[in-house]
Amino acid sequence: VREKKLDPVLLLHSDRDDDRLVNAVHDQINSKIPVIRETDPIKLKGILQSPRLVIASRFHALVAALSGGVPAIAVGWSHKYKHLLNDFQCPDMFTSVNAPPDEMLRLITQVQTEHAIRSERLRIVKINLSTKIDTVWKEAGKIFSF
Repeated sequence: VREKKLDPVLLLHSDRDDDRLVNAVHDQINSKIPVIRETDPIKLKGILQSPRLVIASRFHALVAALSGGVPAIAVGWSHKYKHLLNDFQCPDMFTSVNAPPDEMLRLITQVQTEHAIRSERLRIVKINLSTKIDTVWKEAGKIFSF
């Protein structure tokens, strides 16, 4: 991330084993990265919707970023990440936890190059998804009388 002239921040949503993760990252890169610790889901969503890029392996972090128009790279191991990225029309933003570092560099470069286009696409996708979700809830309300 620093190689691409970005300022990384680690966002931790819980205290469970997170210190081990932070220490491992700092040891691996021989440097300290600022750490934000937040457990309030509303604040977390706001934090995830403010950067230019989110790189995450947590599903809810990816949803928060993408729904806020922030391009995100999913580092995953499960099919659910690919489905989410397909829903947000950015299936190319998936990488495996075992991918080589040059793959991450390629994805970061791609987001930097296409940032405005990707952000606008995410904004439009969110509007369309919100409309579909509203329709589903209205139909469910008719069936279940709520």
